Amino acid sequence: MKCPRCGKHLTMRRLKLDRKWTDGTYIILKTYSCTCGYKKGQAT
Repeated sequence: MKCPRCGKHLTMRRLKLDRKWTDGTYIILKTYSCTCGYKKGQAT
């Protein structure tokens, strides 16, 4: 995945939250960040 701002590759971090979905699975938050300051997050 590339940064829409500068075109570099984004670094991805996975974060497991204490909260769960209604079906009982843990919410995993994926955050993409770049050295230029761009950040994007999505919960899976």
